[in-house]
Amino acid sequence: MGDVFRAGCIGLGNIFRDRHQVALEGLPGWEVARVYDVSADAVARALEKSPGARVAGSPEEILDAPDVDAVVICTPPHVRRDFVLRAARNGKHLMLEKPIARKLEDARAMAEAIETARVACFVPFTRTYWPGEQKCLEWARSGRFGRPVSFVHNSITPPYAYREGEYAWMNDRDGSGGPMFDYSIHFLDFALKTFASPPTAVWRHSKHYSPRTIRCEDVCTMIVEFGDQGAATFVKVSAVRPDAGFWHETCHITCEHGQIVMPNGYSAEFFHEGRHERFEQESRPEIWAKERFDAFTELADCIRTGRKCSSNEQDGLRTIEVLEAGFRSEALGRRVLMSEL
Repeated sequence: MGDVFRAGCIGLGNIFRDRHQVALEGLPGWEVARVYDVSADAVARALEKSPGARVAGSPEEILDAPDVDAVVICTPPHVRRDFVLRAARNGKHLMLEKPIARKLEDARAMAEAIETARVACFVPFTRTYWPGEQKCLEWARSGRFGRPVSFVHNSITPPYAYREGEYAWMNDRDGSGGPMFDYSIHFLDFALKTFASPPTAVWRHSKHYSPRTIRCEDVCTMIVEFGDQGAATFVKVSAVRPDAGFWHETCHITCEHGQIVMPNGYSAEFFHEGRHERFEQESRPEIWAKERFDAFTELADCIRTGRKCSSNEQDGLRTIEVLEAGFRSEALGRRVLMSEL
């Protein structure tokens, strides 16, 4: 490998174009070497930003290419297993979009292959880069409010991401896992970082109420219990009007001696013994692109040094384990212990 890492990119949809490709083209240490997508339109749009990239005839061509140092995988999660196993076997490093897989057995096989091959793997959870989340975690981990006992995430989002067309696969629960799986996974990662102990049990219930929205569930509740007697509650609602254009999401962390609130991604506040403090940054749309700049910069450093990425395949696997416990809970109609997986 030289001074520039050559990326082979599989899956060229919106997340790739707006996040990954912007970073790859903006960083001097990376270049887009090869691209592949089942959609000719997606390939054409990718080539507009990366005209020097070679178009591969198959994913395997990228995975086996000697001129590819790292593989960027942004395909739907249910088709990634074989790509990741082959990439790892060929010594390719990975930028692996979340969720890393749809099925737990796939996620475990992928994580094992990455560990065995000793390749670097970065799994980007978008909310990790939000100033509000970073401040909440700083306060929650400081000990000044005692240990966290409750994490509550409420989310109402428009269903446009799950319509027909480029994102039609997101309507398929077997393919995407539904809105809680694909979207709220960011906040599950947030919760897993908030509590000091691992999750011990999960309960979940969901239902599809409106025929005007997505075909899978549009309301979902999931409760995750932790070993230190803490609990995280997630409530995910997709707006009932397909043309709705609003987002609403909040996080509340209740500690033994105070409460921490994230009203949005750019602010946070705490309430402690009659004292109130607020943190706020200006809303900056460029943070959505900057997050991948940071991710690819870290991945390059991990490739060079051999250290583990700060957000890696094990973090991706932990979220899939909790979500799988949720699916089993719903199927069985009871609380499911993590030890049952």
